[in-house]
Order: sequence, then structure tokens, then C-alpha cells
Amino acid sequence: MNSVTYLIIFLIYTFGLCPSKACLSEDMTPSLLWKYNSSAPFFSSPVTDGNTVYIGGDDSIFRALDLENGNLLWEFKTKGKIRSAALIENNLIYLNGGDGSLYCLNENGNAVWSVSVGNEKQYDFADYHQSSPVFFNNTIFFGLGDGFVYAVNSDIGELKWKFRTGDVVHSTPVLDSSRLFIGSFDGNVYALNISDGSLIWKFKTVGQMYFPKGEVQGSPSLSDDLVFIGARDYNFYAIDKKKGYCHWNKVFKKGWVLTSMINDTALYIEGADERIISAVNPQTGKEYWKRDMEFFYVRQSCIQRDNPLRRYHHWKTSRNR
Repeated sequence: MNSVTYLIIFLIYTFGLCPSKACLSEDMTPSLLWKYNSSAPFFSSPVTDGNTVYIGGDDSIFRALDLENGNLLWEFKTKGKIRSAALIENNLIYLNGGDGSLYCLNENGNAVWSVSVGNEKQYDFADYHQSSPVFFNNTIFFGLGDGFVYAVNSDIGELKWKFRTGDVVHSTPVLDSSRLFIGSFDGNVYALNISDGSLIWKFKTVGQMYFPKGEVQGSPSLSDDLVFIGARDYNFYAIDKKKGYCHWNKVFKKGWVLTSMINDTALYIEGADERIISAVNPQTGKEYWKRDMEFFYVRQSCIQRDNPLRRYHHWKTSRNR
């Protein structure tokens, strides 16, 4: 499938534009509602405000599309490949432009403000995504390829603080009431103080023969007391939120497991190279069930606009890496 098809599948399943009987056949195969042709691939995930779909592409263009018919409403050009999901908050759109800048746009696509805070870079060919912005307490949080985590005032675009890690930060952060959790390609997971960016703790991955740094490419998810995150060292970790030590980890034989989400009492883990999806007990890691998948997942998380602790997802699939 190509990048355009990814957008269509997201629209059908996430927004429920068609009644199930009209859109889905008996074997639950989705039917095409509309498609939008782009000059470059989409690696970012689309987001919506209920009427409009927003998505950025490798052609450095951020697009607003009509949710009902896919017609282009407006475009906004940045200076870099856009590989992160936009954030919609208080009728404004916040965008990591893929060029070291954070942009604030209104619903007509006009810039309210922009701020250049650092530099973006891709770690290697398998570094598919950039860090998506997250909103909390009038602040936008995100990471960049220059190794920094940034906090920017959402009203005026002023940099509040930045924290240096040892390498690329393309993990999308998650927050609780006082802490930010994020991974870095230096092999560490960081807990930072939201107010000033000071370090609370950091956790080092164990590394692996082919990936000795244990680069943390995954984005974290949270329960009440644990941080869940996957790294390139074939490990998936459950880390104590307060003290930063590992409660349990799962080792996978075939490759990286980078995405997860919590729903009630189950933690869902998706493995790209393993081609599995499994449900486990978040406190112990004990497996409830596992299902083999025909395709591997290359997926990015999007933060829900009214809750920084919840995510909804869009994924790309392929038979061959």
C-alpha cells in the first residue's frame, strides 16, 4: 500500500464516517471513501478537529483536507520533512515543522507565531518519525534531532526551557501532573520536571549486539505507576514512574517493539519485526494473549487533543521491510 491509502484507512476506522454495513463487507474489509494524491510520502499521522483532517508530508507541506470529501482546503510550507503529528488545542494548530521550528497556526492556515529553537536530523534510514508536540498547562513539549527536549509557551511562542540528552530525540513525550517522560537515541529514558526541565531520573537500556547503545526510538505510555517503552535493543521495558528502576522487561527475538497503549487493565504491545500484537498484564508483563499478524507495523502515536495521557493511532503496514 502507498502513503495515500494509509490516510484513507485511518479515516474509515477512526472517525466512523460510514455506517458499518455500508462501508464494511462481511469480512470487515474497508471500502474507499476518498483519496488524496500527494507528491511525497506521508510518515506523519493525521489528526482532526471533527471537520478537517490535518497532515504533513515529506514534501514539507502541511495540509488541511475536508473530512467529508478529501478536498484540499489550504497548505502551509515549512523547510523540512514533516514526520510528526500536529496538535490541535484551543482552536490552534501546533506543528513540529521538521526544520527545527515550532509553528502555531490558526484554522485558516495562517501563522500566529513561529519559533526556531534548534535543529532537526534523521538518525538513520529506520528513524521514521519525529517527536510530536504535546500540550500541558499552556506549554508545548517536544523533542528534536539535535538531542534536546523543548518546552515552549503556547501563547507567545517563547522558549521556557530545554534539556540536553546525548542524541536524537524523536520519541513523543507523555506527561503526568508534574513530570515529562521521553526517550532518546542515546539509550536513555528520561523523567523531567515539567516546570523547569530539571532531571528527575534517567534509565539506561541494556543494549544489544547489533544495537549496543539501545537507542530508545519508541514513545512511552503510562499507567498510574509505570512508564512503558520499547527500544532498539529488542527489549520492552516497564519502568517505575517515581524512581526510574525497571519493574519488568520483555525480550523479543526478531527485532524492535516500539509502540504500546493502555486500555483498562491490559497493556497492548505491537511488534514490527515480530509481526505480533499482544495483550499483557501491565504490572507483571504476563501475557494474556498474542496474535500473529501478516504485516509489520510502522506506526506513530498521536496525542488526543483534550488529554495528554491518551493516544489514538494510525499505522502503516507492509509485507516486506
